[in-house]
Amino acid sequence: MTGHLGDLSWDDSLWDQIWERTLSQVERHTIAATVLRGRAAATVFEWRIAQELARRWARGALVKGAVYLLWTLFWGAIAVHTIGLRGPAAAALPLTCAAVGAIAVLACLGFRARMAATRAAYQAAPPRR
Repeated sequence: MTGHLGDLSWDDSLWDQIWERTLSQVERHTIAATVLRGRAAATVFEWRIAQELARRWARGALVKGAVYLLWTLFWGAIAVHTIGLRGPAAAALPLTCAAVGAIAVLACLGFRARMAATRAAYQAAPPRR
C-alpha cells in the first residue's frame, strides 16, 4: 500500500480476510447501510471498505443484469414463437416473464449507476485521518 488512501489493492483473499473474518456482523451491516444510502464513512478504514463494497456491488449488478437480459431474450423469443403459432392471447405468460426480466435489467442498471455515483463521491472526498 502506498501513501494515498485509495491505493489499496483488493484481491479476493484480502477481501475475505477483512470482510468475513475481521469485521463483525454489526460492523458489516453498518458499512453496507452506509454504502447503500450513499453516506460518508466514519473512519478511513470504513471508507476503504465502503469503496470496495460499492465496486463489488456495481460489478455484481452488471453480472445480474446480463443474466436477466438473457432471461428476457429467452422469454421474448418464446413469446414471439407462441404469438406466431397460437395468437397473442396464448402468449400472456411468456410476455409477462419477458416484461419482468426487462424491469429487472433496468433495476440492475439503476443500482449499478447508484453504486458508481457513491464510489465517485467516496473518491472525491476521502475522510480526514
